[in-house]
Amino acid sequence: MEIPTISHFQCQRQFQCLLLTLSPFIVEVTMAGLGRHAAAVAKEDPQKITLYLKLLYILDWFYVPSNMLSRLSVIILYLRIFTNKWARGACWGVITFLVTNCIATIIAAQLECKPFQYIWDKSIVGGKCFDTILWYQLSNFPNVVADILIMALPVKTVWSIKASTARKAGIASVCLTGSM
Repeated sequence: MEIPTISHFQCQRQFQCLLLTLSPFIVEVTMAGLGRHAAAVAKEDPQKITLYLKLLYILDWFYVPSNMLSRLSVIILYLRIFTNKWARGACWGVITFLVTNCIATIIAAQLECKPFQYIWDKSIVGGKCFDTILWYQLSNFPNVVADILIMALPVKTVWSIKASTARKAGIASVCLTGSM
């Protein structure tokens, strides 16, 4: 049996994807004052707040899909392992939930404020946003649901395997670790 390896190209591409996802954070910390009190940053340079809000918007385009893709990779692994029709159907259901949630989150980010530029320029007369703090809190709820679903997916399959309880517990812990 041959052990699968990650080629140099795949590793390099994953590193580039990671940098692409992290780059708004890096710029937010180094140039936009992330990690400091907003009042202190605004007093020092109000343009940093504008830059921070623009980068926060850009982050939606990278963080949300990257979060979804990491979860999808676990579910695709489950699809390769599971032969049970129920488990495979549940996997496809969770995949649908994740993709739908990703698309809905990105659309909500586009509709956050009217006019769109009001996201970072609060001086626009007549501009308004929906409650962004509430939105950030509520948009995490589907992520928690997805995590619970991904952890629950292998339970039925693992416990139906003809093996000792210790072996089943070991397999279940590997699946649990993978879903975290």
